[in-house]
Amino acid sequence: MNAARKGSRLALIAGGLLVGLLLLAAVFADEITAVSPHYWDARSSLLEGLPPFPPGPGYPLGTDQWGRDVWSRVVYGTRWSLLFAVLVTAGRMLLGLVAALAAVYGPRPAGWLVDKLYVMTTAIPPLITYLLLLSSPARNGIGLWPNVAITVCVLTLVEWPRVAVMLKGRLEQLMAEPFVEGAVAVGGSRWHILHVHLLPHLWPSLLHLVAAEMARALLLMAQMGIFGILFGGGIMMIGDYRSPDRLFQSTGLPEWGSLLSDGRLYVLASPWIPFPPAVAFLIAVTGFTLLSQGLEGLNLPVARIKERTTGRLSPRWRWALAALPLLGLLWYYQGLPWNRVAGIHALATRQAAALSAGDVEGYENTVAPGNGALRADARLLAAELAGERVESVDVVMEEVRLRGARAQARMTMTVTFADRPPLRVSRPVDLVRRLGTWYVEDRDLYTLRGYHVDVVAPFDPLDPSVEAISLRQMVNYLATSADHAYARVLDLFPDATPAERPQIRLYESHEAFRAAVGAAAPPDALAWFNPGDPLRLSPEFLRGLVRWETERALGYEFVKYLSAAASAQETVDPIAMGLYELSTAGDLPYTPDPRKLAGAPLPDLPALFGTPVRSLGAAGQWAFAAAAAELVRFLQDRLPAGELQGLTPGRPWSLDSLAERLGQPPEVLAAEYEAFLYQQLRAKSVLNAPGAMAWIPEGVPEAIARRAEAASSGDEAAFLRQTSPAHRAAWSAWLAAARQSGLVRYDALLLDWARNEGPPRGLGGRRFRAGGTVGGGVKRGGARGDGGGGGGPEGRGG
Repeated sequence: MNAARKGSRLALIAGGLLVGLLLLAAVFADEITAVSPHYWDARSSLLEGLPPFPPGPGYPLGTDQWGRDVWSRVVYGTRWSLLFAVLVTAGRMLLGLVAALAAVYGPRPAGWLVDKLYVMTTAIPPLITYLLLLSSPARNGIGLWPNVAITVCVLTLVEWPRVAVMLKGRLEQLMAEPFVEGAVAVGGSRWHILHVHLLPHLWPSLLHLVAAEMARALLLMAQMGIFGILFGGGIMMIGDYRSPDRLFQSTGLPEWGSLLSDGRLYVLASPWIPFPPAVAFLIAVTGFTLLSQGLEGLNLPVARIKERTTGRLSPRWRWALAALPLLGLLWYYQGLPWNRVAGIHALATRQAAALSAGDVEGYENTVAPGNGALRADARLLAAELAGERVESVDVVMEEVRLRGARAQARMTMTVTFADRPPLRVSRPVDLVRRLGTWYVEDRDLYTLRGYHVDVVAPFDPLDPSVEAISLRQMVNYLATSADHAYARVLDLFPDATPAERPQIRLYESHEAFRAAVGAAAPPDALAWFNPGDPLRLSPEFLRGLVRWETERALGYEFVKYLSAAASAQETVDPIAMGLYELSTAGDLPYTPDPRKLAGAPLPDLPALFGTPVRSLGAAGQWAFAAAAAELVRFLQDRLPAGELQGLTPGRPWSLDSLAERLGQPPEVLAAEYEAFLYQQLRAKSVLNAPGAMAWIPEGVPEAIARRAEAASSGDEAAFLRQTSPAHRAAWSAWLAAARQSGLVRYDALLLDWARNEGPPRGLGGRRFRAGGTVGGGVKRGGARGDGGGGGGPEGRGG
């Protein structure tokens, strides 16, 4: 007897430890994994190969065939697998207990029916029944939770009679006990006998059955996964960025059965894919089985526990005490029924008061805690309005639809200014109630964690619909590109690694992006970074770019991010930007792309060192990077390589410190740099290419030179003769502004001509009377008919 009790205690301890280990992994999955289970590693080249990748740095258990981290999916799969097992076990136990009580306390046919159902459901192996009922391909497109509901119902209805028969047998044993017969003899009611005599002795059997059913449900999920029958169903996903028109069905849900299904075809070729979920199933089934064995026959002193806790309370007070946690949860999530709508209107009043008073923190606090990206948007809007002359702000919540602790409404915000027309914004919002207070939230946002960067976007990684394919692919493409770009920047500047991970906020449309950034961003901006906030991106940022261009453009933003983290001045470090721009050329000589530079002024030296991180638009970013790269090459002959590191915390370069280091006045240094910049760009003119004159239209270089000479001499008529009629008015205004600013000389030459595929791109340099500086500006110009200026005025004017 002692040996049996000791063995039962050891089984209870071992099972409890294994189950506790699983629960810890489920609770702390975010802390013990490096990436999201839905993150795709898009490395694919002749050198690095294609996924699946074997275990190695960054991948403790390797990746699956889509490049998803197996360790992360197994750990997050603990949550889903245990949740599904709990749902199945709860359904079986509930139906089984009700049926067992009906069989024992009800009419005799009820017991007969339970026995017959048990015989019928066990006549055919349950796994075959599940395969017949759940193998329909239609389940793959109905969504996650409808799919889960169908699977749980089937798994519950097929095997609840077995649980009912086991509980029925235990109840019949208890009914034959002398203490129960004595209670019946003295006239005890059925409720009294059940509550006082049966349930205290039934608890050990119930706990034992719950643990056993958890093990059985998990084992069944493993068997179904091997046959491709999944709880989460399949998700239609685009293969990868190299073949965007091909669709593949893959499991998106990180659940152990899905992982087994994914890895069954890779048992020999890539055993690291199916082996971890198989081990996870082994640990879970073993843990719950040992826990079940330890709980079998366990004596729970329910009466003694009740006497020591609530023994002095009457039954009514006991029920009231048990109902208090439920009432507390109802109040926390639902609130009082008579002030729900009033609380939503109070939220609108708080928002209006905070914006009217310029209270940035107060408006930010109207957003639910935990919604970091939405709180950053609220902080940006409040800070922008705080700098305006706002007379009043009115916020109205209309079309309110209550759904328990959540609600949906249309928020209309009207801002009245003292010096310009009012601003009116109307959009639908999601609301949530916490501790009696309503907040704004965004339930559609999902954070995709990469190895270095987090991407927040309004997408559902588990949505099986075909409509969600393009957005899901875009988010995965952005996440992997951002990860690779940030890793490249960190390799260049390892000392500038910040304490916090960068975060990217991808908006659902360009209109939503413009509404978030407001008028502070340039009109052509597709990316916007405000120090302390996430990097905001428009979906247009990703359109038309191939992979290396996307990583390069994101690298610019990360250099700005690290510049703000390493320096308290919140200006772009031109040395770091130049080093990064030069590194994009790899082993080849660096050459700026005239197509990217068209339409933006090339900044001079004071502008390079004084540009805030938030002030660059799309065209201005490429121009700044090209000018910064030429600055690094300008300094390479003047400074040791050890001093041209960039992004050194606490030691940022400035124009004054650079001039002092070189022993030159800032004005002289700026003039020498601009002369160097203009010389470097002239050297890259297409006119210097071998045989260029054979395919450049005759007269184009001469027409550009004549036009520049006319501008220098102030001959407006000759200047406009070389300009296309559609743009003469704009160029006339440009020339007038330049002459008013003191233009004394204008030089221009042909920089690029894409073999008659579009207008020529010319390099323009202006010399002004004040300061005598030379600025480089790249512009589109040249009508094909006469070689004159075809586009509007671009670059730096007066």
